[in-house]
Amino acid sequence: MQLEKQRSGEWLVLSLRGDVDLSTLPSLQSEFARLVQRGETQIVLDLDSVNLLGPLGLGLFLDLVWRTRTAGGDCRIVTTVERYRDLFAVTRLDYALIVEESLSAATHAPPLT
Repeated sequence: MQLEKQRSGEWLVLSLRGDVDLSTLPSLQSEFARLVQRGETQIVLDLDSVNLLGPLGLGLFLDLVWRTRTAGGDCRIVTTVERYRDLFAVTRLDYALIVEESLSAATHAPPLT
């Protein structure tokens, strides 16, 4: 798993590459917690280069959403991968977080109410 960071305005974009599964979960969870503790509370996760997204990855994303929102920010998902978009829809997680097809849409979407 690789994690690339870049800025897009007030948002920190985390581009994930590789597999999000049991073997990568601990390091990702630690990194996400560290980022929020350092004050990064506006985060976009780019999943377009993720090869495998296991069910534990969904829990990891929900944890990051909770952390950022508790700190007064937000976390959004960007993916054009249809199977991931379907996964968010089937699990109804698209009601709990913002899932967009582009970075621009994610950083300009209104907050969930």
